[in-house]
Amino acid sequence: MLNSVTLIGKLTGRPVESDSHPAANITHKVALDVENTDEQNRAVIDVCIWEPLAQTINEKYSEGTVVGIKGYLQDLHNQLYVVATRVSFMTPVEADND
Repeated sequence: MLNSVTLIGKLTGRPVESDSHPAANITHKVALDVENTDEQNRAVIDVCIWEPLAQTINEKYSEGTVVGIKGYLQDLHNQLYVVATRVSFMTPVEADND
């Protein structure tokens, strides 16, 4: 069986660090229908991201950043979530002008 997920959507907040392992969780808002992208037609999906990528997201990106996520589905206590294996940033990072 193949277990593969690809999502493109917006971060709904900063990564939240986990106490039990070196990972962070984010929520990712994606459109369910390409032709109808209003707010009612969106899903919020939980995504687990391992360090150091979670730290990079926390430092450089914020809510509303558009990202592509590749990963696989994981079941934990009868709740499905996505474990990210790759994150592609589609919103450019603003340069520091220090």
